[in-house]
Amino acid sequence: IALLYGATASFNLATIQEAIQSGSYSEPMLLIALLFIMAAFLFKVGAVPFHFWGPDVYQGAPDIVMAFMATVVKLAAVFAFLKLYAGTFQFLSEFWTGALNIAIILSLFLGYLSALRQTSFKRMLAYSSISNTGFALFALLTTSPSSAGSLWVFLVAYGCATIALVTISMIIHNVDDKIAAFKGIGYKNPFIGKLPYIVKTRKNEELFQNLLLDNSPILFEGLHTTYYLNHPLLIDRIRVVRAHNVEHNYYAALEQAEDNILKKLFFRMEAKRLGTYESVLHKANGIAGISPAETNYLNRTYGNTTYIPAFHANTDVVSRLGKGEFVLYHGNLSVPENNRAAIYLVEEVFPLINRPCIVSGSNPSKKLVKAISKHNHISLRANISTEEILELIESAQVNAMVTFQSTGIKLKLLNSLYRGRFVVANTAMVDETQVEGLCHISDIPIEFASMIEDCFTQDFSENEKAKRIELLGQLFNNNENAIKMANMLQLEIN
Repeated sequence: IALLYGATASFNLATIQEAIQSGSYSEPMLLIALLFIMAAFLFKVGAVPFHFWGPDVYQGAPDIVMAFMATVVKLAAVFAFLKLYAGTFQFLSEFWTGALNIAIILSLFLGYLSALRQTSFKRMLAYSSISNTGFALFALLTTSPSSAGSLWVFLVAYGCATIALVTISMIIHNVDDKIAAFKGIGYKNPFIGKLPYIVKTRKNEELFQNLLLDNSPILFEGLHTTYYLNHPLLIDRIRVVRAHNVEHNYYAALEQAEDNILKKLFFRMEAKRLGTYESVLHKANGIAGISPAETNYLNRTYGNTTYIPAFHANTDVVSRLGKGEFVLYHGNLSVPENNRAAIYLVEEVFPLINRPCIVSGSNPSKKLVKAISKHNHISLRANISTEEILELIESAQVNAMVTFQSTGIKLKLLNSLYRGRFVVANTAMVDETQVEGLCHISDIPIEFASMIEDCFTQDFSENEKAKRIELLGQLFNNNENAIKMANMLQLEIN
C-alpha cells in the first residue's frame, strides 16, 4: 500500500484509477505494489500459493467460526479483490492477469487433488474452499458488467452449501472431525433421507442374515420393522405385517401434541414419509389390524387384512373389590400425547375433584411438573418400576384414561380393565375398542370429574368384575388370537 501511494500520490481509488489511465505514475513502483497487494488478497481468500494456513485454521477452529470464515470472510475478501483489480487496476490487467491465471489454475488442481486425500471433514472443506476460490477469481478476468452479479450468485450458492455441510456435521455430533462420520447418515439422522426414520434405523445386516437361515414365515411387528419386506431374497416367503396404527396419522397427531419446534418438524416430516412409504404393505401376504377401524382402512387400501386385537400380559381379571383411595393417571410421560393428556387432567379435571390424585410415568415434562406443583391434592410418581405402577393401578379407585387420538385399544386401558377398579375415559380412548360398556365416558371436564366423584360413592363389585371377565375373555383372548395369527402365517398348530 505504501508503494501504491508512492507511485500515485493518493489513497483514493478514483484518483489512483485516473492516474493509471493518464499514465501519471511511477511504473516500477506501481507494478511491484500490484503484485504485493495481489499476494495479500490471495492470502486472504486462501488461494494457491498462499493457502497453507487454511486447512490448519479450519481444523482448529470451532464449527461456527469455521463456517463464518468460509463464507462471510471469503465473500467479503473476494468482492474487495474484484472491486480493486477489475475496477481500479483494470487498465493494467495485461500485467497482473498472468499471475492471477497461475493462481487460479493451481488453486483448482491443488485444492481438489488435496481434498481427495483427506480423512478430516474440516480439512477437506478447507481444500474445497481453495478450489472454489479458484472458480470465484475467474470473475476478475472479465470486463463484463455482469461479472459482479455472477460472482454474487456463485458465492451465495457456495456459502449456503458450506453452511449446510457444517450444520449437518454439528447435528451428527462429528466431534472427531472424520469424513467417515457421514457414512450412513441417511440411516442415522431423523431429518435426512426419504425413508421414514423409524424404518431405516431397523436396517441391520445381522438381522437380515438370520432371516435367510431358513424358509420360515416372517412376522413384521409394526410398519417400522418392514425395511426388508420387499427384499428380492425374501419375496417367496410368507410375510405378514402386524399393523400397530395408521402410522402417518399417529405421527401427525404427535406433531400437534408436541411443543418443541425441532420435534414438531421431525414428526411432520416423519408423517409425510410414512404416508408415502405405507404402500409397501401391498407386498405383504397378509396384514393383521389391531383395531376394527384400522382393519377396515387397511383392508380397503391394501386388502387381505384380518382383525386381531392386541396381545397383552394379562391372563385373568384381578381387579380388587371394594374401594380405593385415589385417582390415577399413568403412561409414558415422555410421549407428547401422554404428556398432553396428563396436563389436561391436571389443569382441567383434577382441580374439580376433592380426592387424592396421582400422575405416574417416566420422564415427565417441566410443564407437567410445574402444573402438578400448584395443587396440594395432586402428586407425581415419576420413573418408578413396572411393579410399582401395577400396584398403583390395582389400588386406585379410579383409573383416569385420556387420549386425543383414536388409535385402537391401548395397553394401559387393557391393564386398567384387567387389574384396576373403575375406569373413567374420554371418547377417543375407547373409540373402536368394543369395551365402551366397561367404562364411564365423557369429553367434558366437569362431567368427567363428576363421574370420578360418583365412582367414590360405590364399591367395585363382583358384578362389575364378572362383566369384565366375560367381555374381555371374548375380545382379548390371547390363545384364540394367537391361533388367528398362526393361520395367517400358515403355521401348523398342534
